[in-house]
Amino acid sequence: MEISDSEIINNEAEQRFESHVQGHIAFLSYRRFPDRFVIVHTEVPPALEGKGIAGNLVATALDFARAAHLRVIPLCPYAVAFICKHPEYHELLSAEDRPQIVAVEPHPENSDTQRAEALRLMAFYEIARRANLTNHSDLMKSLAFQKAQKLYEARAKYLWEGFRSQQAINNYFKFHLEGALTSQGKTWESLKRFPLPAGNL
Repeated sequence: MEISDSEIINNEAEQRFESHVQGHIAFLSYRRFPDRFVIVHTEVPPALEGKGIAGNLVATALDFARAAHLRVIPLCPYAVAFICKHPEYHELLSAEDRPQIVAVEPHPENSDTQRAEALRLMAFYEIARRANLTNHSDLMKSLAFQKAQKLYEARAKYLWEGFRSQQAINNYFKFHLEGALTSQGKTWESLKRFPLPAGNL
């Protein structure tokens, strides 16, 4: 059996599709709601990279969503890229999301760099947000801060469409921005002393 053809199971308790190969676990985590299916994250161990497993996980998840008649909200960058390359799945996106997602021009040579920069900027904004400094006059004049705020707020709006839970949004940002914060010599734990603003983002 080819590695790319390994069995994929739906671990509903953990809300993720899993592929167990050679002692490793590759997975796609999701959140299922009555009207939508949110693809959160895809992860393949380094030993299994480049063997088509991630693509199989995403295809399996999308086929599952189609069979359940659920709108797909892809938060995972890999899932977004996969959907862009496979028109047969475009119909699973909402009419509002479809043009924005499928119109993105792929730039494989610098996509990782662009994603890392976006995460760095959003982490920068999150630090300011948790410190209640988003209205600081000097920060507001900064072009980098303005870009960071725009990226963060756009992402938060899309996350709200997917999760409709502030706690889930906070958890998502914590997971995805933690690495960027670490690269700046900061930790998420150090931000806990700052109060979150009231209301939804």
